[in-house]
Formats: sequence, structure tokens, C-alpha cells
Amino acid sequence: MKEKLLGLGYLITVIYLSACHSIPSMLLILSFLIAISRGETIRILKRTILSVAVPNSIVTAGYAVMGNSNWLTFATIFNLRVLTITFLTLLITSKCNLFKILSFSKTLSTLLTLTYSQIALFKNTLNEFKLAFKSRALTKPDKKDLHNFIASSSYFFLNKALNSSEEMTQAMKSRGFFND
Repeated sequence: MKEKLLGLGYLITVIYLSACHSIPSMLLILSFLIAISRGETIRILKRTILSVAVPNSIVTAGYAVMGNSNWLTFATIFNLRVLTITFLTLLITSKCNLFKILSFSKTLSTLLTLTYSQIALFKNTLNEFKLAFKSRALTKPDKKDLHNFIASSSYFFLNKALNSSEEMTQAMKSRGFFND
């Protein structure tokens, strides 16, 4: 029951933050989240910043280039909103069992199971790629080799994700998952 209440609180907070344009309100919520995260604050904050830094930088730069007079206010609200929602998401997933939160819906539980299986598969594959890359290098790889490794891995995972999604969609349709 605790997980379902936290899931409902999460949903309400995300909806509120999505509609909120008040910087002080978002800062207050973020401060509260940091306070309740206790010993995990640094770890969650680090993961949050790493996951939002690149996309948010691109969006912020785009608005700066467009030259709107309010771009700085928008960028502040946008970045704070994304940071707060991401921090909240990582905090909730570290404290709760998502399967219990979504247990009320067979469809959502199935989607979560498929998502977790893909994450586990991709994680294992990435670890195998890293081990293979290390085992084939006699010396420390240079930047060119690292870039080639990253590009090749990214290409593999993008193709794998596209192919897997097509296969899963067909399998789910054949089992009546999408009742159109």
C-alpha cells in the first residue's frame, strides 16, 4: 500500500511540476526532495545531472540562439523542472518497488516487465562489449579507438532497440495486447 501511495504522490507531483511556472515553488520541492533523500542525495543528484546535462544544454542553447527576450527565464524554469522531475523519479525508483506500484494494471505490469528485461539485456551486452574492448587492447586505447568503440556500440544498441521494438510490438499484437 505504501508503494501505491508513493506512486500516486509521484504522479500528482509530476503533474504539478509540469504545469508550474514558479521558480520558488520548484526550488522548494527540490529542496524537500533533497532533504528526504538523506544518505542518497549525492548519488541521486549525480545521476540526475548526468542524465539531463546534455539534452538540457541543447534545448537551452536552442532557446538562446532563437534570441527570445525571455529565454533566460524560460531556460531556468525548464532546467529546474527537468532537474526536479528527474531527481523525484530517481528517488522514487530507489525507494519503491515499481512492480508493486503498477500491480493494479496488468498492461502496465507487462510493459514494465518488458522494459526491465530490455534494460537488463542491454546492460549485460554493454558490459560484454567493454570487456571485449579491454581484452583486445594491449595498451591504453587512444581517443580515436574510444570514439570508434562508442560509435559502434551506439549504432549496435540503436539497431537492436529498433528491431526489438518491432518484434515486441508484433508479439504483443498477436496476443491481443492492443485492442483497437
